[in-house]
Amino acid sequence: MRGSIRILPYEETIEKLALEEKSNGWLGWCEDNKFFQYPVIEWIEVVAETIKKTGSKQNLEIASGNGLIGRALNETGIPIILSDVIKDEFTENLDAEKALKKYNPDLVFTCWVPFDSEIDLLILSYPSVSWYLTVIQSAPGYVGNELIWNQPGWDFQEIESANKYSVSRSDFLTNVDHGKHIIHGKTFLFTRITEVD
Repeated sequence: MRGSIRILPYEETIEKLALEEKSNGWLGWCEDNKFFQYPVIEWIEVVAETIKKTGSKQNLEIASGNGLIGRALNETGIPIILSDVIKDEFTENLDAEKALKKYNPDLVFTCWVPFDSEIDLLILSYPSVSWYLTVIQSAPGYVGNELIWNQPGWDFQEIESANKYSVSRSDFLTNVDHGKHIIHGKTFLFTRITEVD
C-alpha cells in the first residue's frame, strides 16, 4: 500500500501508524515510502529550535535520503544543505566525506545513518564540526554505533523534548493498532568541548 508522506502533528501521525498496522503494517508502509523517520510537526519544531540554539552558521544534512526532513527544517527558517549518495531532486549527490570537504559545516545533522557505516565517526573527527545532531536507532541494549559515545573532546545530550514526538519505521503500538507508543528513534546533540584558558 503506497501512500503519501505529509508533515503531520504527532497525534495524527500515531493515528496513521495505527491505520497502517490495520492494513499491511507500518514497517511495510515505511519501506514502500522509503523513509526511516516520520516528519512529525512537533518533532521538526524541536529539532529546528535545537539547531537555532547552537548558533551554527553552516548546517549540513548527510544521508538526507529523499530530503523530506531537511526540507521541513528549511521551511522552519533553518538553512540546511541536503546531501546523499542517492541522487534525488532535493539533495546534492555527495557522500559524507565529499560533503564535509565541500561545505566545512559547523553543524551536521543525520537521521538513521547505518550504525556500522562509521559516518558518525567521520563527522565527529572533522575539524570544522562543532555540533553533531543525530537521530539514532535505539532498542533494548543499544543506541546507535557504540564507538560514538566515548569520543574524546565531545559531550552529548539526549534531546528528550524531541524524543517524545519521535516516530520512526521501527516504532510500534503495544496492542498492534492501539496502546502505548514504543519509540525507537532518539535524538542526540553532540557538542565539541572547547578548552577555556
